[in-house]
Amino acid sequence: MNLSIDRRGFLRSTIHLVAIGSIAVFTAGNAPAHADDGAVFTSTNSAGSNGVVMFRRANNGALTPVGTYFTGGMGTGAGLGNQGAVALSKNNRWLFVVNAGSNDISVFSVRSNGLRLVHRTPSGGVRPVSLTLHDNLLYVLNAGDRTDSTGMLPGNIAGFVVRDNGGLSPIPGSVQAVSAVNAGAAQVQFDPYGELLVVTERLTNNIDVFPVNILGVAGPAVVGHSSGAVPFGFDFDTEGRLFVTEAAGNPSNASAAGAVSSYFVSSFGILPISASIPTNQAAACWLVTRKTPGKTGLLFTGNAGAARSISAFDIAGNGKVANLGIVSGNQQGSLDLAIGGNGRFLFSLENSVGGVRSFRINNDGTLNLIGSFGALGTGFTGLAAY
Repeated sequence: MNLSIDRRGFLRSTIHLVAIGSIAVFTAGNAPAHADDGAVFTSTNSAGSNGVVMFRRANNGALTPVGTYFTGGMGTGAGLGNQGAVALSKNNRWLFVVNAGSNDISVFSVRSNGLRLVHRTPSGGVRPVSLTLHDNLLYVLNAGDRTDSTGMLPGNIAGFVVRDNGGLSPIPGSVQAVSAVNAGAAQVQFDPYGELLVVTERLTNNIDVFPVNILGVAGPAVVGHSSGAVPFGFDFDTEGRLFVTEAAGNPSNASAAGAVSSYFVSSFGILPISASIPTNQAAACWLVTRKTPGKTGLLFTGNAGAARSISAFDIAGNGKVANLGIVSGNQQGSLDLAIGGNGRFLFSLENSVGGVRSFRINNDGTLNLIGSFGALGTGFTGLAAY
C-alpha cells in the first residue's frame, strides 16, 4: 500500500510540475520548518477582518499566545456549522485558513516566531468552511448557503495544487457539487491515501464520497445516508476507516442522543461498522482520532450542548467503537478539537469564554487538564495543532 501511495504522490507531483511550468511542489514529508516544541492555531472568523491566533506549545502542553495575524479576508462573526476551518500541511510549513465572508482562502508561512501571509485566492465557490490536504493537493468545501438574485447557491468542493511558495493553483475539472442545495455541508477531508474525499451534510443526513483520480481531480459524489441524524464532524484512523459525529441531540438537554458511527469507505460509498453509538452528549459535533503508532486507538468528541463536555471512545481492531465515557465535564462550550505533540495532547476551542484548553491524553482515554489559555472572544472557528 505504501508503494501505491508514494507512486500516486510522485505521479501527481510530476504531472502538476509539468502543468504549472517550472514551479516545484513541496514535499509533505519534509522536516518541520522550525524546531520549537509545537503550536496551536485558530481563526477569529471576524466579520470585518478575519485573523489567525497562534499559540506556542511547550513540551508540557502549556500554551503561550504569540500573536494575531490578519488573513486579508473576512469572516462572518458567527458560527459556521463546520469542522476544519484551518489546516496545516504535513510538514507544518504552511497554514491554510478559510475566509467565509469574502469567499477565499489565505495561506500563511509558519515560523517559530509567528506567521507570514503569503497568498490569498478565491475558494471556487461561496462561503468556504472547511479545508483538507494530501501531499501537494488542497480541497476546500464551500457550503454555498447564501442567496443571490437566482436563489439558493449550491455547495461544492474545489481543488488546488499547493506550490512550493505556498501559492494555490486551481485544478481544472475539480469542482464538484454536494448532494443537494442547502445541504448544510460541514466538513471535507481526504482519506489517508489521498484517493477519496468525504463530505458530511448536516441538513440532508447524507455523507458524500468523491473519488479522486491520479491527477488529483475529484469525480462526482457517491451519496450515502448517515446511520443517524445530523452527521457533522469526522476523522479517519490510520486504516482509512471513517468516524462521524451525529449532532441530533437537543443542546438544552444534556441527556439527548448525540452519537458516533464508524464506516468503511470506498469509491462505492460508505458501509456502516458501528451505527449510532451514544456519546452521552447533547450536541456531539467535533471529532478527532489519535493516529499515533503503538498507541491505543482512541477518538474524542466535543459537545457544544448543555454539558459542554468531551467524550472518549475506544477504536477496536475491526473499526467498532465503544464509549469510554465523558472524560472532561464542565467545558465552556467545546467548539472544535485538535490533537498535537505526536498524540500526547488534546486541545479544545472554548468559544463561550474565548480560550483554548490543553489536556494530556492518557492511554486509557482519560484526560489531564493542563490549563486554559487565551482570551479570544466569541465567533472563533477551526483548530489545528502540531
